[in-house]
Amino acid sequence: MKMKFVLNKDFGINGINKISFSEIEKNFSSPSSVEISKENNYKNLEIKFKYKNINLEINYDIYYYFNSDKVEFQTLFFDVEKLYLNEKEYIKLDEDIRSALAKISRYCRKNNKDFIFEYEEDVYSGSYTFDNLDLTLFFDKRNRRKILEAIYIGVPYEDDPKYLTIEEILNMVN
Repeated sequence: MKMKFVLNKDFGINGINKISFSEIEKNFSSPSSVEISKENNYKNLEIKFKYKNINLEINYDIYYYFNSDKVEFQTLFFDVEKLYLNEKEYIKLDEDIRSALAKISRYCRKNNKDFIFEYEEDVYSGSYTFDNLDLTLFFDKRNRRKILEAIYIGVPYEDDPKYLTIEEILNMVN
């Protein structure tokens, strides 16, 4: 089953514009699997919720104050294969980055948003980050073309958040 992921007018997708696991569960149900990893020298956690049936991955990170048990902030972003900018127009993996950028430019014009991005590139890959959309496009270089490799859509991070415990996270899995 494929699900349609639509970019919100402000941040996020499918009506989810903040870190809310009740909204995520309402929209996408329970994840197929959860992967939890910890940074080597810190307590920071990276949690990946994988929804294999709808081709979605949600990355949730919890950051702690240095040498403390207190959470400083949390972030969340969606990793999708195809992102609808409106009812008809979308960007998708394996698309030429120039085509994706043209579509995002049109989206920005229609929604009175600035088409401003940060650009990074190295020998094999690169990225375009649109802070005003909380959208990042990653590309790989293949021959002379730049091909869209990943689409990340974020929601605003939260300082001093109420966060999920490991037990709550593991209970989310089917």
